[in-house]
Amino acid sequence: MKFSVPNNLSNNQEDSRLNEMKEYVKSLARSQKLDVGYCITWNIQNVNINLNSLQQDLLPKAIEALVIEGLFEERNDQHYLTEKGKMSIY
Repeated sequence: MKFSVPNNLSNNQEDSRLNEMKEYVKSLARSQKLDVGYCITWNIQNVNINLNSLQQDLLPKAIEALVIEGLFEERNDQHYLTEKGKMSIY
């Protein structure tokens, strides 16, 4: 699944914002005290309440990037922390 980024961002801005969102996802995993094999909870009310529209647009791309990097594994539209992910967030 590929996600597009709004056209009004330069590549450097996009990379910076994407990295911020990846850190946000990792902070959610930390706050949920995830262990290897556990699924991150995407409580939409709690996740989206603090995000502006640009951040909401980048969130799926950040999650996808973390899956590609091996920090999470995607199964049945759920995202599970990997051993590599645990080492990265704790």
